[in-house]
Amino acid sequence: MKRTDDRGIDYPLYVSSADRRFVRAMINSVRDYCKLNKITKPIVACSGGIDSTCLLHICLQVQTIMNQFQPMVAHVSHQLRPVENKKEIEFITHLFKNAYILDGKVEKGKGLQEKARDSRLFLLGKLLKETDANCVFTAHTETDDFETIIMRIFQKRISFNEHKQRVVYGIKPHSKINGMSIHRPLIFWSRKDVERYMSVFRLTWCEDSSNKSTDYARNFVRNVIVPKAKEKFK
Repeated sequence: MKRTDDRGIDYPLYVSSADRRFVRAMINSVRDYCKLNKITKPIVACSGGIDSTCLLHICLQVQTIMNQFQPMVAHVSHQLRPVENKKEIEFITHLFKNAYILDGKVEKGKGLQEKARDSRLFLLGKLLKETDANCVFTAHTETDDFETIIMRIFQKRISFNEHKQRVVYGIKPHSKINGMSIHRPLIFWSRKDVERYMSVFRLTWCEDSSNKSTDYARNFVRNVIVPKAKEKFK
């Protein structure tokens, strides 16, 4: 059972007023981001994980309050985890019937994450050119931004600003890669915010088993460095 508020947003009946205000703020922030950047037809890159599933759900809510907003959905399958990949595709096509399923098969080995990233960017860029979409949406959050800054410090990826001061940049809300416009409307919201949103709507998502592996740099930062730092400085 659902109820719809005066803004056209659907909520489960049990949701508290505090939770309604919270999810409304997240939905409105994406709506305002789209208005500000004149985005009407983004391709939502969805892996089926918690962040991208949250972004997709928010975009579908925005669609109910902005008639001109018509999101598309794309999933890039790297075919590295056959059983999980099949479930992810079934999950995403259930959420969005006309989702584009793109074959981004990569071979395991050194530089796997970089190869997978390049494959995603290439296929999403190709799809963007073949459709009338405005841009690509990815579900990077404030938490991803924080992890990226830590990684770049260790990697010594230090830049200089206009005042010739040394700085470490995180993830930008908007960037262009090979001519492809990529927007990250959740970059001002944390993973905890995403988890709360998903909990309010009782939404499910697909867990990527490789996220537990600390062989990958980001996972090492997320699962080892950040928890130890939080414990040390709490």
